[in-house]
Amino acid sequence: MYQNIVLHIPHNSVFIPEQLENLNSKAIATIRFNSFYLVDYHTLPLFLPTAAHPRIHSIVAPYTRMLVDMERMPYDPLEAKGFGIVSQWAIDALGEDFRQQALAWYQQYHHLAATKLDALASPLLIDCHSFSSHPTPLCLCPPDIDICIGWNEDDTAPAPPLLDRIVSYFIDGGYSVGINNPFSNSKTFPEAKAYHSLMIEINKRCYMDEQTLNCSSNFAHLHDRLQRLYSVIMNYNSAPSCR
Repeated sequence: MYQNIVLHIPHNSVFIPEQLENLNSKAIATIRFNSFYLVDYHTLPLFLPTAAHPRIHSIVAPYTRMLVDMERMPYDPLEAKGFGIVSQWAIDALGEDFRQQALAWYQQYHHLAATKLDALASPLLIDCHSFSSHPTPLCLCPPDIDICIGWNEDDTAPAPPLLDRIVSYFIDGGYSVGINNPFSNSKTFPEAKAYHSLMIEINKRCYMDEQTLNCSSNFAHLHDRLQRLYSVIMNYNSAPSCR
């Protein structure tokens, strides 16, 4: 049984430090424009419990992914599309000095995340995301599904019976589910000790208006559904001990 859940929320932020705003206002405007489809709006309040829970923890990226993407790994395949740890347009606009600053933020974030994971007994990391129902540079043909569940094909994957239970949980709730589609795998922090990792990507149409960026009337229902999922996971007796 998992004793703790760690919610990893890397793409909710739109924060750009003020000192960068003043360096290149045109570049910052471009970054904000590209954020429209690529930021995982409202995933912080969507996934986090309304009240503090002693067994549910979080790791939240402080900066917009348009500057530094804490989800990416060194030599990430998405670097070829300009979406590495530091986005290509951020480097073009802000220069090589910014790349070094962003990499320092990235390393600090990974260190803090690993420290948090190592301090918890039997943790499951849930990699919390959303995706647009419209084409984006990262997903040109988004499938007509509501929720994508992803995991790694290695020893970080939860036990298959639990994965089946999670998929069934969403289907029973009336949601259509893709498995490692349109996105695959789940975040890991190599610096941390052994733990399991699961990705949940939610189609933005399920909880927000993608034009106004406001939450929709479905937000509260989906939030409640996620909170009940955490109880399902922590009470699932067949889940193996991670340590």
